[in-house]
Amino acid sequence: MINNLEQKPPMPKSPTNLVVILVALVLIVASLLVYKNYMENKNSRGLSMELPAESNNQLPAISKPSSTASVNLAVLQGEVKNTAIVQISSEMPTELVDGVEFVIHFDPDLVEEVTVKPSKIFSSVVRNTADTQKGLIDLALVRLPNEAVTVDAAATLATITYTPKQAGEIMFSFDPEATVVAGNQGDNLLKSIKDLTVTN
Repeated sequence: MINNLEQKPPMPKSPTNLVVILVALVLIVASLLVYKNYMENKNSRGLSMELPAESNNQLPAISKPSSTASVNLAVLQGEVKNTAIVQISSEMPTELVDGVEFVIHFDPDLVEEVTVKPSKIFSSVVRNTADTQKGLIDLALVRLPNEAVTVDAAATLATITYTPKQAGEIMFSFDPEATVVAGNQGDNLLKSIKDLTVTN
């Protein structure tokens, strides 16, 4: 038996339903855009926070723990009376050195007529001061751009000549805060300093 049913046209969709669907789509798209912007801003903030750390890697090797301190400075009694020598030596073979600056203190009440004569290890003398009123020696030496200075065995950086004012102990002592041995990569190679006490 065949039922011949009359087909009715489909009911038109309610305008309210279309509005709800459109609003939902707009909200979804807006949420996706907000999330995308959030991720982009987060990534950009992360990059900006990492930039200083990356720039720190460009600093001279003096700030890196991999820098190897291997150079020693010492004030020793000279072979000639009333003289002292400033000696440099390295524990590393043929250590490249760009320059040396040291400050040595002495008691101006015990010493006078102090002079400092640099050796020929470094060609350029940046500063050579012997202040008998303050009791201070300041010597700065650097290599020229076209030369290479290497340090291995002990060598004399400078000779100090002085005149004692009276009998007793005279001390020549480094200022550790103002004494530097500059390496080829800008690092401080200074490992140790040794002071001198002389009895006149």
